[in-house]
Amino acid sequence: MENYPERHAVSQAKWHLAQDCMARLGFTVAMPVSIPSTAYDEADMARRYGVMDPAQARTYGYHVPGIVNGAPPPSQAPMSAAEQLALTGPGVSRPGAAPSAAARQVNGKATPAGGCMGQAMAQLHADFDTSLPGMLDMESLPRAQAEPQVQAVLKAWSSCMAGKGYSVNSPFNANSLAPSSSGPSPSAQEIQVATADVGCKAKTNLVKVWFDAEAAIQQQQIEQNNLALERLRKNITAVVKAAASVSG
Repeated sequence: MENYPERHAVSQAKWHLAQDCMARLGFTVAMPVSIPSTAYDEADMARRYGVMDPAQARTYGYHVPGIVNGAPPPSQAPMSAAEQLALTGPGVSRPGAAPSAAARQVNGKATPAGGCMGQAMAQLHADFDTSLPGMLDMESLPRAQAEPQVQAVLKAWSSCMAGKGYSVNSPFNANSLAPSSSGPSPSAQEIQVATADVGCKAKTNLVKVWFDAEAAIQQQQIEQNNLALERLRKNITAVVKAAASVSG
């Protein structure tokens, strides 16, 4: 998987290249707002089995630290049809059909294949599929959840929660016990539920049992997809290197 610095570097480089291309076509576009997060990871390990950190539960409930009561990122003006055409290229009327020559024109100039963003992707050699690790990651979580030892520990966790007055069958549903978890900041009720949730996870050893089961499954996935994953990692590393030369 791409980590946050890798993904951010490639995204910035793509937009730098796309901006130059858009300028040649007569448009000035702003770089999308990006909010760096050193805690980012695609597998969301910090919340993979629900909220897990006692201190965070006591402070934030089910909210994600850093965005509680935070202002939303500034919105950007929508692009005009001409700008969108320049950025992403023309659509097609039917599958397999090529856009007409007129459809590829903007401000009297031909747009690159796939628009300026498609050209940027090609310049960075970033036009390849990066979805395999994420697909395997999505697959491993429910597979591990179905393992007998995980089912047993989930029942133990649910029983623990029942002992605290909460009827819930999965950590993924625990936040529904506290309606304020969808609001801008946690309520006392939400913090109370989240604290009970984390306490029951610790008491039953849920996180360790589930993690070990999933790690075993992911090891099998790695062995079964080793060549494809190694090739993808080499491609990502090369693109990140190319991105650094653009941004640098």
